[in-house]
Amino acid sequence: YFKSPNEDGVLIAQGMAASLGLGLNDTLVLFGQGYHGMLAAGKYPVKGIMRFGSPALNTSLVYLPIQRAQTLFSAPDLVTSVVLMINKPDDADKISARLKELIDSDQFEVMTWKEMLPEMIQMIEMDSAGGVIMIGILYTVIAFGVFGTLLMMMNERRHEFGILVGIGMKRHQLAIIVFIETLVMAFVGALAGIVGSIPIIAWFYNHPIRFSGEMAKMAEMYNMEAIMPFSADPGIFITQAYSVLILASVLALFPIINLLRLKALDAIRS
Repeated sequence: YFKSPNEDGVLIAQGMAASLGLGLNDTLVLFGQGYHGMLAAGKYPVKGIMRFGSPALNTSLVYLPIQRAQTLFSAPDLVTSVVLMINKPDDADKISARLKELIDSDQFEVMTWKEMLPEMIQMIEMDSAGGVIMIGILYTVIAFGVFGTLLMMMNERRHEFGILVGIGMKRHQLAIIVFIETLVMAFVGALAGIVGSIPIIAWFYNHPIRFSGEMAKMAEMYNMEAIMPFSADPGIFITQAYSVLILASVLALFPIINLLRLKALDAIRS
């Protein structure tokens, strides 16, 4: 955010600016303890005001250029920590393990965000457990919907199947055709669902739902921004499409078993 590592100025959080009555180009005085117990004191013009989703950060955070911070704390060429922003968060454990091999563990400590925030991990696990239950309920509803469609298809085409078997078509061949039809139907349905959801997901990805009232207060209690973010990760769509296809494949066993047991004469009379 700064033009140079030695720029004269600070960036402060919006909540801090409001509580201190500071605006752009006002002066912020910082007091603290520096390296080896030395007094840390300095005054800096406010160059910018930032808003953070976390209430804890929004009321306490100050950004200084690295060289200005080293001068303030009498710690030239020293840093207390280095934060790595990686492109793929899932690679954090691999990168951490590699850094631990390269860096002297007696002098430096390498930690992932999971190790630094165990409480957050517990919250994520609790939320994931609730999500698994909701997904289970959702797939149960989908399973009944697909099963109902297959059951209706079998009843409506029972006469047709009886005629096909009666004129010499093998039951296993008919079962394979119905199985393929079921997969095609599930694939088209999943594809239509993905295409139809893209505009909705894109809108909410750029305009997340913002909570208010008690929901907002509850989120602030956990130092989280009071919003419901949406993900546009293609892997989510692909995973759900695979799940629907697998579910349809399992449910397709019902018409296959019925066709293998089909009595042509009874089916023709139906």
